[in-house]
Amino acid sequence: MSRNVDLHTHSSFSDGTCTPTQLVRLAQREGVEALVLTDHDTVAGLPEALAEARRVGQAFCGGVEINTREGDSVHILGYGFDPDCPRLKDLLADLRTRRVRRAAAILELLQGLGVSVSMEDVRCGSGETIGRPHIADALRRRKVVRSRKDAFRRFLAVGGPAYVPSAGPTVPEAIAGIRGAGGWAVLAHPGLLRKGHDLGPWVDAGLEGIEAYYPNHSRAQTGRFLEAAERYGLIVTGGSDFHGPRTEHDTIGGIRLPDEVYARFESRLDRCPAAARNGSHRP
Repeated sequence: MSRNVDLHTHSSFSDGTCTPTQLVRLAQREGVEALVLTDHDTVAGLPEALAEARRVGQAFCGGVEINTREGDSVHILGYGFDPDCPRLKDLLADLRTRRVRRAAAILELLQGLGVSVSMEDVRCGSGETIGRPHIADALRRRKVVRSRKDAFRRFLAVGGPAYVPSAGPTVPEAIAGIRGAGGWAVLAHPGLLRKGHDLGPWVDAGLEGIEAYYPNHSRAQTGRFLEAAERYGLIVTGGSDFHGPRTEHDTIGGIRLPDEVYARFESRLDRCPAAARNGSHRP
């Protein structure tokens, strides 16, 4: 038996296009049995999502996704932490400040390419966290590109003419920030990393889980990540990486976690601080 869950989603507080309220309502409509909001480098959307989850009876837990500097796709998901932890909030605020500086550098490169986009253009589509998807949206609104995917292909991806490397933390720093708030850290979408990446140092730094179930993973990849979880004693998770309409990640739910896998996830949540459990809802 398995459960339809989504432990990796985004809202308009980062680079999603749905408000937290809309996200919760959509998850319930699609039959998602357990939902986690994991916005990039912010927890500001969690109170709204939690309030709506309680109102409509949707199982919900707060999370976060921290983008690291160790490659464009090396992201760390956090679960079971206290969202009001001052150290974590300070870390996330610093990361958002670094994002603004990165965005400014990208806009300068675009200007040199004859493409004029202002920071105001970028901010009008963002809630709390600014990222390359917001720049892509600004380019789309100005009809420079057709979609986020087109913007990344032409300008923003690694090797593109307007690419600026991430200024995020190292993986151990991201893990430490989550653990310092009482939570536990999971490697997001490992299939986007280079093949054969050694997880050992990150496990030694406190990594506790791996997102083996992910829409872009092939069956063979999922199998390898399940084997890695067994080898390192990691908790297995899964999520859609939903970002909402007008994005390339527009389908919520559909991730089937085996009952025993989800039970282990829930068991780990139950060992987290009371402050973290207060940020969840289980009807």
